Amino acid sequence: MRKKALINFFKEEEREEKYFKCTVIILIYLLIFQSYTSIKSINNLKEDINNTKTIVQSNVEQAVEKKKSTLVNDTNEIYNLLGFSNVERLSVENNKVSIEGKCKSLEILDKLKSMDNIKNFSVTNVENKNNKLYFHAIYEIGGFE
Repeated sequence: MRKKALINFFKEEEREEKYFKCTVIILIYLLIFQSYTSIKSINNLKEDINNTKTIVQSNVEQAVEKKKSTLVNDTNEIYNLLGFSNVERLSVENNKVSIEGKCKSLEILDKLKSMDNIKNFSVTNVENKNNKLYFHAIYEIGGFE
């Protein structure tokens, strides 16, 4: 009698199963390692962003602290010192401001001269009429920059 070779489909192939299990385990370890390195790099990037934020914010605050001359602020200070009705003419041409007005004493003109953002202040004409000093002054905008 001859023996017939039958294929048993229910018998597990141990050798192929071992290879499959090993590859699955290796892939799982690779996945875990890759996710760990990704999380680590994300945390490093977050730290870098926070560090640069503080640096940028400090630079912005320093830039804001610099005082720049503005014509509006200067004219407001002039009107506060002299009074609105005492300024007869105020004109601006190419960063040169010309003021004609009247004041009670020379101390007010000294205060005008010592104002911030004013350079090359000069009084070209002063007349004394009716206990008031009529003057013509010229200065350049931009004392601190």
